[in-house]
Amino acid sequence: MDKVVNLFMDSGAYSAWTRGSSIDIGEYIEFLQNRLPYLEAYFNLDVIGGERGARRTAETLEYAANKSYENLKLMKNEGLQPIPVFHQQERWYHLERMIAEDNPYIALSPYEDISKPEQAAWFDKAFSMLVDSEGVLKVKVHGLGVSGFSVLKKYPWTTTDATSYMLFAAYGFIWMPRRERGEFQYNKPPLSIYVASPREGKTNKSTAPYAYSKMKGLEKALVEDYLKSVGSSIQECQESWESRVFVCINYMLKFEATFESPIYLPSRMIA
Repeated sequence: MDKVVNLFMDSGAYSAWTRGSSIDIGEYIEFLQNRLPYLEAYFNLDVIGGERGARRTAETLEYAANKSYENLKLMKNEGLQPIPVFHQQERWYHLERMIAEDNPYIALSPYEDISKPEQAAWFDKAFSMLVDSEGVLKVKVHGLGVSGFSVLKKYPWTTTDATSYMLFAAYGFIWMPRRERGEFQYNKPPLSIYVASPREGKTNKSTAPYAYSKMKGLEKALVEDYLKSVGSSIQECQESWESRVFVCINYMLKFEATFESPIYLPSRMIA
């Protein structure tokens, strides 16, 4: 098989953690070694602290961070160059060590049950360590499960991943850019518009703030014209989850195209 796209390989550690299962490090290493020509990057088999739904303690977090580091060393000893993962609430020492050991790519993993202000403060601190005095990244940075439009815009991510575009589509929504002075604005958070037919969507949210079925003539025409401009239609999006996914991906690609040079200047660096 020819390599036609850049593939990132996730270890599956988060999925295993949510199910209370585990992944064999030896099998993961063998799997990667047999597929290296097709992979752009792949993650360390990280260990997540504590059990899902339980309170994380300093002890469980430290144990997990140290086990993740053991896996990282083992994978490197096998000739691999995995992306290490730094989890929110772990000691900053672990991120400092990732930087000091010249890992060319580092992943940040925020916890979903942490408040947005706490996440923002954590991102601020992490990126203050990951950029130089000019605000340019010293290493590549990946965001695990990072999808918030303001967070994507604020920090100089190299790459991120999330399932939000699929989840929105599965529940009957599409993303559509806001329109100002006759132009679609892709540099701002989109409108989430419910378009699925009641029999196709997983839940009937026809009463959502932006529901196509409740719109008037001009509003409906704007939605229909936008969908036509990206190669879809309201009929397809009403009946097809795949069509809604396509529309959401189209929005994300155009949103990404609005990004400027990856600069982040924390307040402590500003004179």
